[in-house]
Amino acid sequence: MKYLLIDFEKEEFWVEVGTEGYACRQVIVNEDETTHVSCFEDCLAEGAIHIDELDGEFRFITQHEFEKKWNTATLNKRKLWEVQKEKYPIGKEVRLKVAYHYPQGWILREADLIGIYSGKVNLRFNQRIKGTVIGYDESNMWIRISDINKEKENDFISN
Repeated sequence: MKYLLIDFEKEEFWVEVGTEGYACRQVIVNEDETTHVSCFEDCLAEGAIHIDELDGEFRFITQHEFEKKWNTATLNKRKLWEVQKEKYPIGKEVRLKVAYHYPQGWILREADLIGIYSGKVNLRFNQRIKGTVIGYDESNMWIRISDINKEKENDFISN
């Protein structure tokens, strides 16, 4: 992993870059101090990150610096995350809607619940699915989903 802090147009982009060059996690701090976090919003850098093509000024930062910023940005959701893990234990069936796609997989949402599916079933945006909780992505606070079944619109009942 590599960690970058990019200053561009009065915004800070704190980015964790994976071995294949794609952003894995990202925090954006706007000029007015509004914070956006990739585990809650669709704000992860698109495409591979090439240092020689970056706009703005950047510097490499340590994993510790990135984690400190990440933990501060996600702190207000940690209690909810602990409640969600109790409510959605491994093996529980869940129903979610396909929200967006990241290099890690399809991001699925329903209200405050966010999941990720990295399997081989072809999905499309806004599609409603049913799946099984198989684990947790602790750093992103996502439930990991498997055994996806696509649902008919009238069969969907939110949790």
